[in-house]
Amino acid sequence: MIVTIIEFSIFAIALLIFIGLINANIITSVQNNKLKTALAQELVDRAIVTNKMQEIIAELDMKNSNQNDGFLKFVSDSREAAFKYIEDVQDSLVNLQEAVGILKSNPINAADRKKAIKIIQDALKYLPEDRP
Repeated sequence: MIVTIIEFSIFAIALLIFIGLINANIITSVQNNKLKTALAQELVDRAIVTNKMQEIIAELDMKNSNQNDGFLKFVSDSREAAFKYIEDVQDSLVNLQEAVGILKSNPINAADRKKAIKIIQDALKYLPEDRP
C-alpha cells in the first residue's frame, strides 16, 4: 500500500508537471500570437512611415530643385544682362572718343556739333540717375 501511495504521488506530481507544461505552452503560444500581431502591425506602420518620409523627401527635393533652377536662371540672366551692359558702355565710350575728336577739331560745323552732343548724351545715360 505504501508503494501504491508513492506511485500515486509520483503520478500526481508528474500529472501536475504535465498540466503545468501544457499551461505554460498555451500561455507562451498566446503571447507569441500577440507578439506576431504586434510585429506585423509594426512592419505595416514602418512601411507607412517610410513611404510618407520618401514622399516628403521627394517634395523637398522638388522644391529645392525648383528653387535652384530659378536661382540659376536668375544668375544666368543677370550675368547676360551685366555683359550686355558692359558691352554697351564700352561701345558708348568708343563713340565718346569720336565725339572728343570732333570737338577738338578747330572749325566745328553745326552738324558735327549736334552729332558730338548726341554721342555725349548717349554716353551719359549709363550714369546712375541718383548721381549728383
